[in-house]
Amino acid sequence: MDVYFMSTQKTRPSLFGTPIIIPRDDTTTCQDLYHFVWVQVSRLVSPLPPNEQRTTNHAQDCDDSLGYEYPFTLKLVMKDGITCAKCPWYRFCRGCRVECNADLFDAGRGGSFLAIDWEPTALHLRYQTSQERYYEEHESVEESRRLQTEPIDLDTCLQAFTKEEELGEDELYHCSYCKKQVLATKKLDIWRLPPILVINLKRFQYMSGRWVKSHKIVRFPRTDFDPSHYLAPRVSNNAIEQTPASSNQVDQGGGERAGMEVAKKGDHAPSMSNGQPQTGAGDKVVAEKLRQYDSEDYTDAKYDLYAMSCHTGILGGGHYVAYAKNPNANWYCYNDSSCKEVQEDQLDTNSAYILFYERQDIDFSKFMPDTTGKEPDLAEIDDEFESDFKKMCVIQ
Repeated sequence: MDVYFMSTQKTRPSLFGTPIIIPRDDTTTCQDLYHFVWVQVSRLVSPLPPNEQRTTNHAQDCDDSLGYEYPFTLKLVMKDGITCAKCPWYRFCRGCRVECNADLFDAGRGGSFLAIDWEPTALHLRYQTSQERYYEEHESVEESRRLQTEPIDLDTCLQAFTKEEELGEDELYHCSYCKKQVLATKKLDIWRLPPILVINLKRFQYMSGRWVKSHKIVRFPRTDFDPSHYLAPRVSNNAIEQTPASSNQVDQGGGERAGMEVAKKGDHAPSMSNGQPQTGAGDKVVAEKLRQYDSEDYTDAKYDLYAMSCHTGILGGGHYVAYAKNPNANWYCYNDSSCKEVQEDQLDTNSAYILFYERQDIDFSKFMPDTTGKEPDLAEIDDEFESDFKKMCVIQ
């Protein structure tokens, strides 16, 4: 690229094309590097005209007379592709040349990047830019694209949420038995089914230094939703009653299953006292909760959707719209200050962000406040106050 003003050089390099990756090991020579690069870029370069059909074109004659083995030289550069990997910045070196010989390639400082410095004449006459945009797409690319875009079921999300995962070296678990940091696996389960089940779809994830929203469509049932498959394994009251009080033998994973189950890798036996394993306070808490909630522990309940919150746009410029099913069995759309009735098939389920389910056999009287002996407030609302509210709400 020509430079005319305030430059120490007549021209300076400019990056173009698609970066390529070439193999290298400790036995790779400089000549091998040239060969690897040529294998990658040869399809972009038109062949030289045969000797028996020489033309009188002066430019092609100059191209043939250069006598190069390759129409480029390799330069050692930094990651930016323009700065030399060996020379200090004040030398304004654009990359030290790698000679095409049988010497072993010495990467040195920053030697993981090479620049392909094309001969200007060869680049002008033989480089085919159109070929650079041609590619063959592997079938796995289409498969990956399909998995990213095709709708999934809510059950698939819950299966991924409750799937057992291995913790890495930087997430060691402190074993309460051997008192050491050990490798572990983690598993999330649902402990109890609540009367109102709220499911928040994880639409945002932090990638490359910014929050990115997933627009993937999640299909979810509107009636008869059964999440009991994702409940944690339970210990019955009968099993607890039959356990000797001196040992307090509860399932060794019981203390962690209330929210997170941690299974240690390897054999970490519990400490023993008088021939009986010592259990922690967590086991006793679990046993007490089982006694307290067993009578109302819904393990086979089904749920119906009664509301959902939808989000469109991005994190910094999105908009929320809510849909709710009123006691009259009709669906309504709540969009800022407007409220209008909609048909069930008009719900924007593709943008669902938070789902609200209620248990089918729920008794709301248990959750209502006690109004015994209390009189309703029949005082009229101040006219000015009421008019302000009317301005803020529009019923369509």
